[in-house]
Parts: sequence; C-alpha cells; structure tokens
Amino acid sequence: MKSKITLVIVLIFISLFQPYKINSQVNDVQVFGFIHSLVHHASQRETPIPETATFYWVNDIVQSTSDTFAASGTFGQLTDHVDRNLPPNPGIGYDGVPGTWDPDTGGTFTTSTTNTILITAANFIQYVSPTQPDPADPIAGRSVVNKTETLFDWLNNEKPNLRFYIYGNWPEMDLMNSYPPTLPTQNEIDEFHNITMGTSGSFDSWWTDYQDAIVTSRPSYNARLIPVGRIISQILTSVIPNQIPFNELYEDSDPHGRANIYFLAGMITYIAMYEKEIPTSYMPSSIISSAIRNNLTQIRNFITQELNNFNFSNGDSRVFYNRPVLSTEENQITENHISITPNPVKNTFQIESQTNNTFDVSIYNINGQVLKNISNYNTTESNFININNLSSGIYFLRLKDQTNNSTITRKIIKR
Repeated sequence: MKSKITLVIVLIFISLFQPYKINSQVNDVQVFGFIHSLVHHASQRETPIPETATFYWVNDIVQSTSDTFAASGTFGQLTDHVDRNLPPNPGIGYDGVPGTWDPDTGGTFTTSTTNTILITAANFIQYVSPTQPDPADPIAGRSVVNKTETLFDWLNNEKPNLRFYIYGNWPEMDLMNSYPPTLPTQNEIDEFHNITMGTSGSFDSWWTDYQDAIVTSRPSYNARLIPVGRIISQILTSVIPNQIPFNELYEDSDPHGRANIYFLAGMITYIAMYEKEIPTSYMPSSIISSAIRNNLTQIRNFITQELNNFNFSNGDSRVFYNRPVLSTEENQITENHISITPNPVKNTFQIESQTNNTFDVSIYNINGQVLKNISNYNTTESNFININNLSSGIYFLRLKDQTNNSTITRKIIKR
C-alpha cells in the first residue's frame, strides 16, 4: 500500500513539472475568434451565412470525425477588439454549432470552455510594418503588434494555456474598374494571387514578420500562424488552375469570398488546429464547386504539405504545436522514400525513390501554366530534369503515378 501511495505522489510530482504540451492530434477545439469579414462574411449578395464563414466549414468537417468543436466570436478590427471588446461578448454564433459560453445564463469568457483563440488583422495595412504605428488606428503610436500583445495578455490572464492562432488572410484587390460589376482582367487576377502568395510585394512576409514579433515579445504564448490566404491562392493557381470562374470565388474587390473561398479556408483551419488530415470520407455539400469536390484529395494533401513545410528558420513549425501531420500523400511519400534533390534547384534535379514507380511529370508556374511535361519518368534511372531555362521563383511539380493513378504535388524552388 505504501509503495502505491509513493508511486502516485511521484506521478503527480512529475506531471506538475511537465511543460505544457498539446496532444499531437487535437480532438477538441473550443475557439473564440476576434475576427472580421475574411473569417465571417454576412454576404449581401448570392451566398448567405453560414456558408460564407470559416468556422461553419470547420464544424462541417468535424461532423465526419469523432472530434468536438465549439465556436463563438466577436466582430471587428484589432482596434475594436482591444478598445471595446474586452471582456469579450460572443456576438457571433452558428446554428448547429455549440458556443463556448452563453452570456444569457451568466457565463463569461473566464468560465467558458474556450481553449483556442483565433485573431486576424486588417488586410489593407500591410504597406506598414506590423511593429510600426497601425495606419488604421485613430490612436497614434499603437502598432498591430502592440494591440495583439494587449489582447493576448488579457486573455492569458483570464485563461492560461490557451492556443493562440493568427489567421493570415488575403489582400484587397487593386483594380482598374470596380468589381462588381466589371470582372477583373486576367492580369489583375494574376497580380492579386502573386501578392497573396508573396511572389510580389510584402503582403505575405508581413504576416511572418507579425508572428515573429509576437513570438519574440511573448514567447510563452507560442503563437501560431495559419497562412490561409497564401494557400488558397496556391490552390487556385496550381492545384485547380482556372477551373472556377472568378465570380464564383469572390463577390467584390475587398475581396469578400463566396462559399468556395470560405470552404478552402475552413479546410486549412481544420488541419492547422486539429493537427491531422481531413477524413477521406468527408465531402462538402453541392454548394461547393465540382472543381473542388472532384479534386478534394489533391487539395487536402496539398494543404497538409504546405502547412508541414511552413517553418521558422530553425525548422520549428510556424503552424503546429506538434509536428508533423502526415496526410495520405505524405505517408505514401515516406513509404516509397520519394525525394526531390536538390531543392532549392539551381539547374537540374532528380526524383528519387526506392521503388520502380513510373510517373508522368508536369512542372507548373504559380499561375497554373504547364511549362514542362516528362512522360514515363522512372525514379530508379537517376534521370535529371533540367529547368535551367526557368527564372528564379516558386514552381509546382505534379507527379502522376502510372501504377495506381494517384497524383502528388510538390513545391520546388528555383534559385
């Protein structure tokens, strides 16, 4: 009996001094969002709430799993959240989705089930560093980072050990003519995606600078960044390029999305927060474009790969509290020992494998244009692929396995 008591005491002692760590696969997300319309859009046109809300689609995915999910939120920009929304009030909710607390029954943020926080900044201020005064803030001198610190400090004081996520959104469009009614030109659409993906301008790097500043000033919060906008643009330009009409993606130049955009955002957010793959059995409703539904496996695998590859310079994940998340594709890659070397590429690279699989290989640019096709590429023959004629930048390699007809998409960087 004495030995059992001693063992219990030892176990309790050990547990008290273990660092806080989230399970490698999260099964319960109780999220409160400090958000605006690129997370939750009350559409005034063809597609109504709830389908134009990221949390709606996260919950829709959760219904095909044994996971649990609750979502509440408050609407506005960071200035509103810091100056008027503390203590927070759950003014945003969804039919069929539990809230994290009910203020009508006396609940508060402190007594709520909230274990996760999602915030996002405005999408029209990225011409100024996140550590410099926010151009959208009427109170001079406060930066986005300053306001985030204030918000996180208050939340952490009320409920320690929260998971903190920054939702990296997408920018406003710089258009010659107003949309609607005039559709953007293809050049304008391409430039919008280039800016969102970071191949031109500083919009994408603004978000990593933002995370870096918060991680530096508040390291104990371990804030994560979900690159939602960048991955959506990558999907639309490389995984399913030119397959969905522009007006079925965005309803204006702000740009508020239609259901297709918020569904992709929901997929990205689910994988980031739950740190696991979306079940292969899951399929969204027919409100989502057939181009997405018919390519859901490739999209799911691409998202997982991009999130796995989104890291700090020391190799730690910018997205996951625990890593990596292996999708079906990634498990196949691990099993087959497939690698692309070297990557980044100077002039030539090869696809290596310990199997004798044969692939049809295509190389795409970020706008979805096919630049090179290689048929019957066998990974055991040490064949080098020459891309010396390509400019420096990001490209996508699509491998179609002739044995099982599966498709793998990988990113390569040309120096």
